[in-house]
Amino acid sequence: MSIPLESAPRAGDSVMLDACPAYFLAPQPVMSLPDDPLLPPELILQHDEVTLDLGQCKADRDLAFQTGFVIFILYLFGAIFIAAGMQDGELDSLALMLTLVLLSIVMLAALLGFGWQVIRRRRRPTIRFNRQRRELCYRDAVSGAPRFVPWESLVAYVYGGTALGATAIGRPIKMEAHSLRLAEYQAHDRSLHNFYQGEGNMIVNFALENWEAIRRFMEEPREHWLRVGPLSDSQGFRRRRRDLWQRFKANPNKRWLHINLRDYSESWLTMGAYYLFHLLSWWQLPYSVSARYLRLAVLRPWSEEVEEWSQPLPEAQWVKPSDEYLKARAAFLADKGYK
Repeated sequence: MSIPLESAPRAGDSVMLDACPAYFLAPQPVMSLPDDPLLPPELILQHDEVTLDLGQCKADRDLAFQTGFVIFILYLFGAIFIAAGMQDGELDSLALMLTLVLLSIVMLAALLGFGWQVIRRRRRPTIRFNRQRRELCYRDAVSGAPRFVPWESLVAYVYGGTALGATAIGRPIKMEAHSLRLAEYQAHDRSLHNFYQGEGNMIVNFALENWEAIRRFMEEPREHWLRVGPLSDSQGFRRRRRDLWQRFKANPNKRWLHINLRDYSESWLTMGAYYLFHLLSWWQLPYSVSARYLRLAVLRPWSEEVEEWSQPLPEAQWVKPSDEYLKARAAFLADKGYK
């Protein structure tokens, strides 16, 4: 998508794009102090010492939760219809048939929703950043070929659009939806070419902090990077469950009824609740569904060109920040009194 823009944007500019406000964060990124506390980023899928992969929305990370929610909906409707059918002391054939039909409809809707989400997600690219080369890469929407963009020429902005919602009584309302967008400015036709659009959030800080997590990865030492949680897949579930069980067995001070939602290994009650919850949500199934979704729609294989581009470089070959950027960074830190 291209948007006419008379001049190249700079960090701090505010303009109206398609009758909605946009606040530019880059080029020459607006910086926070490296040790400012921030929320864990939702859009970042994973990173290592060289690359960072940026997803599209929270659904890339919480499909296991959504699958578990569908399972508990099945339980709820099944319990309601069974209870209604047994009012006279027995479950008649009509109530049983209606129960099976309803459960089949819910399962079919879940499968269709999964397929729609995969198709929708495949149309929206995953972005890869390379901190050693100071570039990012994305698949061109038309040709599918990889396109490489220098980090310091990247245009990043928060777009203040609107989304449709509803009140508790079903009345439609319009809500603010702030999304992080990435683009290239094309001087030859004075247009802003958008190639990434994150999901909208009612709170603008979510978009700002996702950008800041990217900026810190590209510009700051590792100790200032934001922690990114593991993706919800079957391998991660097995690893987390095994680590939790080992901590529980090794804990000499575990109690019977103590509740600590941050560490289930501290008591028999929370460990029992943990295993009961996962047994009721069909154990590993939600994480297997999430892993399938990630393979089909999100973490698709990159081309050989991108894989080679993603390999580590000797430190002597790392691309250095421009003098313009270093001056802007030094001025910002001096203004904030940061040493």
